[in-house]
Formats: sequence, C-alpha cells, structure tokens
Amino acid sequence: MARQEAARDEPQGVDPQSPMRRSSGDPQDFHIDAEAAEARHFGGIVASGLHTIGVYQRLAALCHLNRWKVIAGRGIRDLHFPRPVRPGDVLTGSFTIEAIRATRTAGDVVTLVSRLVNQEGDPVLAMTSDVHVTH
Repeated sequence: MARQEAARDEPQGVDPQSPMRRSSGDPQDFHIDAEAAEARHFGGIVASGLHTIGVYQRLAALCHLNRWKVIAGRGIRDLHFPRPVRPGDVLTGSFTIEAIRATRTAGDVVTLVSRLVNQEGDPVLAMTSDVHVTH
C-alpha cells in the first residue's frame, strides 16, 4: 500500500509557556517540572502520550488528512510509545495505508499504520487508526 513521509515537526521544547506543558492535559511532575522530573524514572522531563499523539495528528493533517474529505476518526488501536519524547526532539512521521474498506453508508474507512521517530531515528509512537472519509 501507499507510504507517505511527513515533514519534520518543530523541536519539542518544554518551558513554562510551551505547548507541551499547557496542552498535554497531564499535570504529572515528570511532564511539567524539570527539577522533579530529574529524580523520576526517565531522568528528566518528557512529553505526555497525549502530547505525542497531538504531534502525530498535526503531522498527519499537514501530510494527508487536509487533502482528504475526512468525516471523522473512527478509532485508534495498537497504540505504543516505545521511547519518550524529550525537550528538543524533532519528530518525523510515516503513514502507510494498510486497507480501504467501503462502508454501507457514505464513504470508506481508511486504515493507517503510523509511526513517529525522533531525530535519531528512534521510534516514539506506533499506532494503527481508522479514518472515515467520503468520496
């Protein structure tokens, strides 16, 4: 099936005004407090999974979703965060169309296998999702 690479996202900074801190919806100290995060499992501040999904969504929209006639997302499965996203990471996405299924109503369901990697090529997100699109 078709594979498409997305442009690199901007470095993921973490400061008191950063989107990572404000938009993650997850106020755990290892996401928002650099000093407290140093003593935690990851040894420093990391993005929440929700923030990482947000970066994926931005790249997916810029890469292909804005060119499709999307009705709605249908669901996400097999969602994994193999490594944390850290301040300054630059993420790149790849999106592969695994299947296209016609629906009984209007449109099709497109199954995407998606992946985000950091600047070192290390995977930070892997998931399969379904998107309902119209013709």
